[in-house]
Amino acid sequence: MRNRNTIPLVAFGVTLLLPAALQAQIRYWDRVFTQVDLKPDITYGSAVSWYTNQKVTLQLDLYLPRGDRETARPAVVLVHGGSWCTGSRKDLAWTGLGNDFAARGYVAASIDYRMAPSCSQVNPAISPFEAIDDTKAAIRFLRRYAALYGIDPGRIAGLGESAGAYSVNGAAYFNAPGNSGNPGYSHKLDVACEVSGGLPGYLHEVEGGEAPLCVIHGDQDTVVPYTQATNLVAQCKGVGVPVEFHGLAGKGHGLIIPEYANILTWSLAWFYRHLQLTRKAGLAARAGYGSPGTLVLDTAGPAGMAGMLFVSARTASISLGPLGTLRLDLTQGLGIGVIALPATPVVAGQAMQYSIPTGLNGASLYWQAFYFDPVPIRPYSFTNLVTTAF
Repeated sequence: MRNRNTIPLVAFGVTLLLPAALQAQIRYWDRVFTQVDLKPDITYGSAVSWYTNQKVTLQLDLYLPRGDRETARPAVVLVHGGSWCTGSRKDLAWTGLGNDFAARGYVAASIDYRMAPSCSQVNPAISPFEAIDDTKAAIRFLRRYAALYGIDPGRIAGLGESAGAYSVNGAAYFNAPGNSGNPGYSHKLDVACEVSGGLPGYLHEVEGGEAPLCVIHGDQDTVVPYTQATNLVAQCKGVGVPVEFHGLAGKGHGLIIPEYANILTWSLAWFYRHLQLTRKAGLAARAGYGSPGTLVLDTAGPAGMAGMLFVSARTASISLGPLGTLRLDLTQGLGIGVIALPATPVVAGQAMQYSIPTGLNGASLYWQAFYFDPVPIRPYSFTNLVTTAF
């Protein structure tokens, strides 16, 4: 074990150690599951094609982490590109993303949508809106069957490229629900990431309070002009929608394969922050602790965050609005340490080790952390509650 700081505490007789050598596996960031279950060809809706006047059955493939006990997981809708005339949910990049997200604890839904019979037949006044309506139906499907698939209906993200990016943007910012299936549920995304997309002609649909957006675009794109990305970013900033822009120098269209690793990293980090995933898995106790003994708490959050760790002998439930819920009774507890997450990677972890004295057998302690941006000081979120029963 490398250098560590020791801070003795009066309450509970706990000693806090911060060993730099301890590393945590961070759920929703690291690949914490070795196997993924695929549920293919699930019908999520149907709609009549403008081109054929025939009803089209809409399907998705669902990727789930095998053996996961969590019952309220974030979900991500993956929407392929292809100019509204080619592409499939089963293309290599999208099956890869489905597996990559599920291995980190997400439920991932890779979807198909209505397309023109051929690329020469694409009507730009029709196809984008059919695809948007179908994407909205897929989002509603996930909310409708959230309990069945272990999804948190308040944490649904979208990731799309090119035509799929336009669909993700439409699902995030267009209010009309469409009629492709699953009425009565919200189609709105909670967070979005779009690659080589844009929203030409409809920037006014982006309004304050809507989904935070990550934009990824090559500055040499000759299919979807780079200005569509910069205009969308400017609109988000103008109305106060949180936005992050990755403009890629020298890159053209079709980024999902050549920039796969970066797109995965940027979207995971964006989703982690804006789905407030520290509230779900930002604090965990490793097995094997006891009284007397050693307790190791793993914590995680956006890189560079600072935090306060608290421990209590009793729980409470005090809602603090956008900061989450304070689950500790601080009249029976105290703050026992300051957490400083590393500056890299973009989602960072820290492990804390505690020396637990004798005399706690039969008792339970409750742990929670609160994170904030240190410069400037800006509150971020409470973590989940961890119970340690001795």
